[in-house]
Amino acid sequence: MSVKLRKARVSDYSNFNNEFLELMKIHEKNLPDIFQAPDGTDFPAEYFERLIDCKEAHFIVAYDGDLFAGFIIAFRQKAADSPMLIPRDYIYIEFIGVNINYRNKGIGHKLLAKVENWAKKQNIQQLELKVWGFNDNAINFYKSIGYGTLNTMLRKIIN
Repeated sequence: MSVKLRKARVSDYSNFNNEFLELMKIHEKNLPDIFQAPDGTDFPAEYFERLIDCKEAHFIVAYDGDLFAGFIIAFRQKAADSPMLIPRDYIYIEFIGVNINYRNKGIGHKLLAKVENWAKKQNIQQLELKVWGFNDNAINFYKSIGYGTLNTMLRKIIN
């Protein structure tokens, strides 16, 4: 296996979309009151193309030859303008996905390292992401590579 990482291109849309829809199915299965079943609804192609061209985004794909192995989409962000918060820039990882056939093979590490290097080149010292509570595998993965809890959002469903 020789996985290569590179910036996403318009020609990656179909492969990316297929993988994204698989991830959405998992989220919909676990949180059906929040996520909609993809049922053929594609990731918006126009948004995909804007992400590729966005100067504040880093959109990386991973391929093993011609096989799509994963992706990561991250954005440069500024902390909310608030008298209680210290002004800061950080990188927010919006989406990361690794094809089920490539999990536990270092692809997630490589994708995150690519974003970390992008952050360092911009003198940004923090990466942030959101992971849903049902996703124990992702939570354990992130913790194993140094991510810690920044905050905890809770909810209560009332009838």
